[in-house]
Amino acid sequence: MLSKSKDHLETVDETYIQHMFFALKFSLCCFKAGVMALLHALIPAMFQTGASEEIKRLAKCISPDVRDL
Repeated sequence: MLSKSKDHLETVDETYIQHMFFALKFSLCCFKAGVMALLHALIPAMFQTGASEEIKRLAKCISPDVRDL
């Protein structure tokens, strides 16, 4: 597991701390998108494009050439 973790950190060119903060922020953004989607499901007038826009933004953040939230 340690070897795989080290390989992954080298692949994304981040330290453990940098990667931890990126992953935590990313997970919070995913949670935000999930809450928006849930609220939209219950009240369609809310967040009509919010969840999908957040997901598109997140997809760009994990592309190989972009690592910025």
